[in-house]
Amino acid sequence: MEHTYLGDITIDLICPNGQSVRMESQNGGGNFLGDANDYDSGTQVCFGDPANCGVGWNYCFSENTTQGFSYGPGNGYLYEGNTVPTSQHRAIDSTNRILGTNYYRPVNSFTGLIGCPLNGAWSFQVCDQWGVDDGWIWEWSLNLDPSLMPQPWDYTITVDQVQWTGDNIIPDDDYTAHIDASVAGNYNYTFTVIDNYGCVYDSTFTLTVVQLPTPNLGDDIGICGGSSTTLNPNYTANNTSYLWNTGATSNTIVVNTAGTYDITVTTTNNQGTLSCVGYDTVVVEYLPQPVANFTSNKTEGCQPLTFTLTDLSTPSLTYNYLWIILNAHNDTVQTSTQRNPTITLTESGIYTVTLYVISEDGCWHDTTFVNYIEVFPQPDANFTVNYSNGLVAPVPDEPTVIAATTEGTPVEFINTSHFDPNDQLTWQWDFGDNGNSTAHTPEPHPYEIWGDYEVTLTVTSENNCTSSITYIVNVEAPLEFPNVLTPNGDGHNDVFIVKNLNPNFPNVFSVYDRWGKKVYEKKNYTTYMKNNVVYNADEGFNPEKLSDGVYFFTFKYESYVKVTEYHSSLTLIR
Repeated sequence: MEHTYLGDITIDLICPNGQSVRMESQNGGGNFLGDANDYDSGTQVCFGDPANCGVGWNYCFSENTTQGFSYGPGNGYLYEGNTVPTSQHRAIDSTNRILGTNYYRPVNSFTGLIGCPLNGAWSFQVCDQWGVDDGWIWEWSLNLDPSLMPQPWDYTITVDQVQWTGDNIIPDDDYTAHIDASVAGNYNYTFTVIDNYGCVYDSTFTLTVVQLPTPNLGDDIGICGGSSTTLNPNYTANNTSYLWNTGATSNTIVVNTAGTYDITVTTTNNQGTLSCVGYDTVVVEYLPQPVANFTSNKTEGCQPLTFTLTDLSTPSLTYNYLWIILNAHNDTVQTSTQRNPTITLTESGIYTVTLYVISEDGCWHDTTFVNYIEVFPQPDANFTVNYSNGLVAPVPDEPTVIAATTEGTPVEFINTSHFDPNDQLTWQWDFGDNGNSTAHTPEPHPYEIWGDYEVTLTVTSENNCTSSITYIVNVEAPLEFPNVLTPNGDGHNDVFIVKNLNPNFPNVFSVYDRWGKKVYEKKNYTTYMKNNVVYNADEGFNPEKLSDGVYFFTFKYESYVKVTEYHSSLTLIR
């Protein structure tokens, strides 16, 4: 026990029938019993928490000793030959039961217990008369003189309670249990028996559990040809060793060949007296390794360049594909997941092509052809004319007609083609009248005969990239009309022929007699003469059924240059 202040407690021994003897009665002043916990932050308190108790010492009371403490009235307990002042806080020495020293004598004699029955509940009673003190009792016992026991005597002990204390205990019955320890470690267990007299007996032992290794190499593995994989049992613990069927003793191994791989994992306790062993197996399969390869039906050409990439990968398996086209700046310009894609590149430059092939097993390979495709710049031919030289711009609904003019007026062509300034180009002009030029900007070109002329500009680069464009130049001449017809059927001057008439322009030809009656009208009259050659004579106006005489006609004509209405007379003579 321990107590902070001996001067305020009473200690009594009480036998089963209630008789008692006082062994201590508030004497001893400020002396302590044991190593008592007296102060907490400078204030005396009563500590109710077992974690704050002091250290208990053994104190025995006996009248059968000539050594140790004796009681001196007014001075508390005395150690032989010395007086312990009551004003000191001093721990009274504990009883040495081995040497038999430092025994207390009770205040009252134990003879006060004569007449008590031996059997029954004996009590040890300590009363603290001042509540702020600290005191604890851990255990007490009573030793009786064997001579007090009646002769003969005996008693029967039966088990009243059985208790198991510890983790993972599963009792089977009152006396047996099994332990299910799934985690390695040291486990302390106590078996406690309480008899019918309340006596407690216990036994404690420690169970050391070594973890059973559970290596897990995972599912069987397929590795691609030429590659390797790391086998890992995914198990680590202290005092653990590893042994592979390859002879390796490391935790993990790297393999690059097919086969069956076994591992034995052994975990041992710290003393080396117990080992637990686990096993696992994995099969490594060798998978076909693809080799990416391809070709193209074109590796160069003019923009826009269209070409087809053809897969030549081996072995012949089912693959997933990824094509990547990079420009000279390593920017991705196109991708495709087709096996043999058709690609169109619209920008000139040099391109690198990469092919990735991935098998159904996940094995992959890639190959890159650097600067594989070259797209040459494509010139864009175009031209216009200088309209300040009296030329007339075409009407909006005739985009192919670039200009209209009259016979003999020079046409100045202006080259507006687009091209790469680094290209060496050739120019070919075809003016549509057997005239041509190879100059970038040709000399002004006159047209001597009226008509529609197809003017073509062809631009060719040094890499044979060609572009052409064609426009129509309309050349006109004044219209000339006959004023006499002789419709006698001789094939000469029988039909009304308009010289220099361009039949592509709209017109209306009307004929009236001298009284103003309309005797003929034709829209888009097409009988004309050019270079002394008559065209569409059989479609022309033949007045063979009209009487001789003087007639009048109008001819309304709308060209690119102007809109004209002619009025004149026409005489018929046979």
